[in-house]
Amino acid sequence: MRRKGIMFLVLGAFLLSLSGCGAEMLLPAILVGGDAALIAVDVKGAMKSVDYRGTIKSEFGQAWEAALDTTKEMGIEVAKKTLNKEKNGGIITGKTGTHQKIQIIVATTTPTITSIGIKARKREMFNMPISAADVDTPFASMILNTIARICQQGAT
Repeated sequence: MRRKGIMFLVLGAFLLSLSGCGAEMLLPAILVGGDAALIAVDVKGAMKSVDYRGTIKSEFGQAWEAALDTTKEMGIEVAKKTLNKEKNGGIITGKTGTHQKIQIIVATTTPTITSIGIKARKREMFNMPISAADVDTPFASMILNTIARICQQGAT
């Protein structure tokens, strides 16, 4: 009977994550029992829902440090930083005075190219549709350009 209950719990969690309802609340609970593989999948999944995306010619470590420097330079209050164990993917989550959620997703594409995804939301609530007024694409673009500039300065 206990095995059946666990299967229903796992199935329910899977269906909940597919629907997108509470996925951000569910993932940390799953990660407590999981390991780096789930975090790596989270980076890949997070990259699918970004507002702005680009690639830069930089290895992952340099791009990650540039992303952290960018948060300081642009006044983004960092709430959470997550790196996977292989240190080739990570997510920085924060906010500003006008943005409820800023996410910077950094992922290795090749050893010398890194993908950067930015989610810049003025308003973000669970189970509420996102409108064009909630997404701040110019700010997301500015974040990516700042990361690229810091990487370029570090390379010279």
